[in-house]
Amino acid sequence: MSESEATSFHPSENQLKALKAWQDEDYTCTVGEGMSVAGFKRETWYAWMGVPEFAKWWEAEAQKHFMQLLPKIYGAMCRAATGKGGLDLSRGAADRKTILERFDRGFVPRSSKEITGDLTATLDLSMMTDETLQALAHAVRDVDAQRVLDRARELEAPKSA
Repeated sequence: MSESEATSFHPSENQLKALKAWQDEDYTCTVGEGMSVAGFKRETWYAWMGVPEFAKWWEAEAQKHFMQLLPKIYGAMCRAATGKGGLDLSRGAADRKTILERFDRGFVPRSSKEITGDLTATLDLSMMTDETLQALAHAVRDVDAQRVLDRARELEAPKSA
């Protein structure tokens, strides 16, 4: 979303109050809880979300909020990695990895690999059953699946001397 899209909407005082309530909870509250803290009914938030400009503004504000939380997340990750701070490490790191993948533009998972070069593969159809060949033909959406089966049968047939 461009900066101009995010700033073209001018929220009301009530909308800013609701945003503050949600951000004070780091968006961990339910719609009802967030709106209750702000002094509104949950239906109000749903009505606001029905306005596309509000929805875009709300999303942009949430994105900014999470970007600002990255230093806290890094700190929590360091404490977890070093065993400091009495953090519960039993939950794993999937939540932290997800946040980094989403918000840290420089983060690249160790498991990511770039594949280059020729990616052509050949299959030995003679070793496949009819059932496997039919599944393969279906998977590659071969319009002439019978041709694949016939070729496999040719390969299986004993060769005459």
